[in-house]
Amino acid sequence: PIPERRRDELGDLAGRVNDMASGLKRMLDGQRGLLLAISHELRSPLTRARLNAELLADGAEREALLRDLGQMRDLIANLLESERLAADRASLQRQPTDLAALVRGVVDAQFAGQPIALTLADGLPALPLDVARIELLVRNLLDNALRHGAGGHAMVEVSLQRVGAEVALSVRDHGPG
Repeated sequence: PIPERRRDELGDLAGRVNDMASGLKRMLDGQRGLLLAISHELRSPLTRARLNAELLADGAEREALLRDLGQMRDLIANLLESERLAADRASLQRQPTDLAALVRGVVDAQFAGQPIALTLADGLPALPLDVARIELLVRNLLDNALRHGAGGHAMVEVSLQRVGAEVALSVRDHGPG
């Protein structure tokens, strides 16, 4: 807000700008609330659809449907997490985590069969990480690398190694960027 120190046209302008800013904030808060409510409400029908899809006979259609439902689930999770971060209600839920196992788990669960080469160092220490956020990070990095990389021409390379006292995670594609 602009401090309203004067009682002339500039003071009046400052008051109007403050009113406009307050109105915009209310509008954005309303939009965020609506987005949060919609994202939250979509989770139940999406879960039911996934359960029903899992009952279908094995085949390409079933796999495509499960993949699409997984992408929808990830989009909703991203929207909810983004809103949590934007709303300043975020706090890290750190716990000792084997980052190599986490990366392997994300790849196995969501990117099986994709051209991804893993080079994960052994014997890395457990790190104090927020597992949900790191899974989201790894999933987004891999999704972007696969989508914007060189396609099937080159593997996405994921490496995890100790660099001095730190652990470095690298995701490399061979796309144009």
